[in-house]
Amino acid sequence: MVLATQSKPIELSPRRYRKGNYMFCPVKADHNYKCPVCGCLVQPREVGFMRYRIIRDLVTEPIGDVLHACCVEAGK
Repeated sequence: MVLATQSKPIELSPRRYRKGNYMFCPVKADHNYKCPVCGCLVQPREVGFMRYRIIRDLVTEPIGDVLHACCVEAGK
């Protein structure tokens, strides 16, 4: 769930990406993350994609990193 505190809400894409053994789900960062693709910092409140490992096709576990949206979308 996304709570918008400004008059104009931050766009959070509902798109999920599945690549190999990973699922990428849109999130708003809750603290600083270093994007593992480009190495740049994902700032708190910035929209990115959390990476999850797919286990037995449906069950997922979080990897603990957040990627920039452009890095996830560029590799699709």
